[in-house]
Amino acid sequence: MGGGPSDVSKEKCAIGDLQPGSDVHAPEISIVVPAYNEAANIPELARRTCAAVGPLGSFELIIVDDGSTDGTWEQIEAATASYPEVVGVRLQRNFGQHPAVSAGFAAARGDVIVTLDADLQNPPEEIPKLVARLGPDCDVASGWRTLRKDSRARTLPSRVVNISIAMITKVKLHDYGCMLRAYKRLVVEQVQACPEVNKGITALVSWLGVQIVEVPVEHHARVAGRSRYNYWRLIKMNFDLLTGFSTGMLQAVSLLGLALSVLGLGAGVVMAVWRVVNGSGPVGLATFLAVLLFLVGAQMAAIGMVGEYVGRIYVQVQGRPYYIISERIGGDGSRSPG
Repeated sequence: MGGGPSDVSKEKCAIGDLQPGSDVHAPEISIVVPAYNEAANIPELARRTCAAVGPLGSFELIIVDDGSTDGTWEQIEAATASYPEVVGVRLQRNFGQHPAVSAGFAAARGDVIVTLDADLQNPPEEIPKLVARLGPDCDVASGWRTLRKDSRARTLPSRVVNISIAMITKVKLHDYGCMLRAYKRLVVEQVQACPEVNKGITALVSWLGVQIVEVPVEHHARVAGRSRYNYWRLIKMNFDLLTGFSTGMLQAVSLLGLALSVLGLGAGVVMAVWRVVNGSGPVGLATFLAVLLFLVGAQMAAIGMVGEYVGRIYVQVQGRPYYIISERIGGDGSRSPG
């Protein structure tokens, strides 16, 4: 379903032709921005986004403060005072990017919902291009950073995630990690209807089987703040993908156990024949320890993988909320508790 530069020129459709929201006074477009310690970027984010989306029609800019500690919420409050379209949602603590996006989805009222990072590496000026691409053959317009301005330490982990999601969902895209995406409202409603915790929104959308088209977008180097992604988050994300969308790892563990059983049986037969032929069995403490360590390591890895699935079940049955909103401020200055 992925496409290249030619996808941008395909059939367009008016926003009004898309799945409408239930609120007759709802804006046409909702932009959802998760923000964690992005105080330095919020003023420019609000200014540029409002300028870029304003010509498209009525819109709202929902900035979700994901438990920031650097004054991000104060900057969001200032933005709501300067721009009536800006809405601030404050989470009670840092829940993570996907819960913050889900909180924004729940607050969004538009016919089209756009997600955007707060770091401005994906320029808001590219939003009209994605919105225009939505149509009968496109439910999700996904940004494709053809020329990334990140270091190799950032791009290599992204490639690993791209491969993992493509293998699990059977949908091949060039850039799963791009937050800049435009969704029809119906797609967002389907995502929100999924009751699972630890939602991987990008992978979940692909799993839904909707029509996804990639649209090349610009990508800039980060100007302010710092990235929160690291290799530990990459490992955790891949485990969440593997255990959240496939039982393949359980099958792999079963196959590994079967292979080790066959290997052990074969080794036993070889040693029995050796003893009959030579009168004594093979010796070698180092070989024995190597085989023992391999078997113990494989067993621990298998237990750990099964534990990942059990852990997801444990978190799911707890029934705790995916996020908790502590405060909300609207573009008109009105406040309401979570």
